[in-house]
Amino acid sequence: MQFICQTVNRLETRYFNLSVTLEEPYIFMTLEEQEPSDTLIQIQNNTGIFDLKVHQWGSTECSFKVKSNSKIPFAWIQPCLYHKIVVKLILEGETSSEMICSLDKINQTNTDTVTFKSGNVSVSYYVVLQGRSKIIKIFTMENKEVEKRSESSDLLLRAHLPSLRISLISAATSRKYELAHMCAAPIMFVYVNKNDMTSIHLRVKMMIVDNNIFEDAMYPVMIYPERANRLKEKDLPFLDIIMKVQNKKKDSDVT
Repeated sequence: MQFICQTVNRLETRYFNLSVTLEEPYIFMTLEEQEPSDTLIQIQNNTGIFDLKVHQWGSTECSFKVKSNSKIPFAWIQPCLYHKIVVKLILEGETSSEMICSLDKINQTNTDTVTFKSGNVSVSYYVVLQGRSKIIKIFTMENKEVEKRSESSDLLLRAHLPSLRISLISAATSRKYELAHMCAAPIMFVYVNKNDMTSIHLRVKMMIVDNNIFEDAMYPVMIYPERANRLKEKDLPFLDIIMKVQNKKKDSDVT
């Protein structure tokens, strides 16, 4: 859960993330402050000529202005309300009608029409994942080609395997037998090289490692998810690794 805390005069804003986990019979609540550049929700204005006014749907007391060609952090002022964002376009002091943006659909373009006194404007948005953050990118149809060019990647590799099983077989004697067996299912792997950055994301939903060296081994199962059903119910991964590396630009750069 991501939320905003503000001073009474609203001159200072802090961003927080709250996670709650259950390890019977205990409940652990982890509260962490996030840097504005690392918030889990960000809004990017790629409209070109319009400024944006955004706020949480159902909560108008806290709104933010996103200048043209800029990006701001965002979180919920009322986490218990609808997790949707209301966007209005601003041009030369005039504000358009509102457009409602949802964060549920990833990499899917959504188009709506907002109204000014002078006429209608077609506006689109889509949500992309960058590390743990969801970035809402808003653009007009006039900037659609520019948006596509700016999102081009040097290299994109994505793999999704339903399951992967590996056995370690002994060949020390004429009788071959299995020493260990690993099962991972499903596996998601993404490798992106873009804008001088290399990003790698590895996610495994479930992993089991069996030790078959001895028939009477004390711990025949070395690794397994103790609460697999709960992981499945909460859509949590057994293993989740996210890495981002700045590529070398010159020989003197550190690898």
